Amino acid sequence: MSLIATTDTSERAQRTSRARRIWSWVAILAVIVITGSVVYSFQPEWSAPDPLAADSPRYDGARAITTILEERGTTVTTADDADAARAALSSRSTLVITDTRNLDIETLRELADDARETVILDGDIASLDAVIPGIEYADAGSMDPIAPMCSFPAADNAGEIIAGTAYTAPPDAAGCYPVGDGYALVRAEAASGSAVTVFDGNAVLANENLAQAGNAALALGVLGSTGDVVWYSPSPEDAGTAGAASSIADLLPGWVTPAIVLGILAAIAAGLWRGRRFGPLVAETLPVTVRAGETLEGRARLYRSSGEPAHAL
Repeated sequence: MSLIATTDTSERAQRTSRARRIWSWVAILAVIVITGSVVYSFQPEWSAPDPLAADSPRYDGARAITTILEERGTTVTTADDADAARAALSSRSTLVITDTRNLDIETLRELADDARETVILDGDIASLDAVIPGIEYADAGSMDPIAPMCSFPAADNAGEIIAGTAYTAPPDAAGCYPVGDGYALVRAEAASGSAVTVFDGNAVLANENLAQAGNAALALGVLGSTGDVVWYSPSPEDAGTAGAASSIADLLPGWVTPAIVLGILAAIAAGLWRGRRFGPLVAETLPVTVRAGETLEGRARLYRSSGEPAHAL
């Protein structure tokens, strides 16, 4: 076989091998995409319920207390946005807000004024200060039962509870269940006759904690006083345009973007520095034809260096 024919054969073999490898990867990627699409199409849509959701049976839900309230004749109406909560409220309603972080402060004030009783189960200090001026975080809470030590009837009837986060009680507010420098329950009454009560709903009302000490009795006393409960879980849309971030970049510190860019440039530089050269290892097309004289001389040098003159001859 001539050298040209050998070279043509090797080139065809290389092209065939390269094409086989390419189509193998294409087939593998196609199988992955098809399998993922089939699995995703049959996967049911599900998302975890919000903490303290009225119909959530999870450990952090509030289905237990809402069920007990309904069994005792209290009407419980759920609301997922400010408009629904506003429509369900009346001057004799108890408004339960699970978390004020997603609620615009002006909307919070408006809803609290429309309700007879407002109970806030969780929130940030900015929103809590809007309805109880001067309130602040005081303590992380205690796992030991705590006596009320106040004149609030619902707390006196409930007795000891396992409290959660404690807050300071401003001069115009009353505190129950002292924890460190604060109180586990803070209550303030407005001149209009409405009242606002703040306590850690996750520690008191959640399904897994409701049966501890007097937690259930306190919940029934605070929430069931009017016979009409509007259970409001604010959504991110209720935060308003002023408090909503336009994108996730608005929530990141300023140094994150330069650090990401620097990391990408460092990775590219390391790849160019330590990476292997692309392409074939040798410039010639294999197999290469070697003259017989070169092979003979090479072997002779090996025999001579190994001390075998007879064998070399």
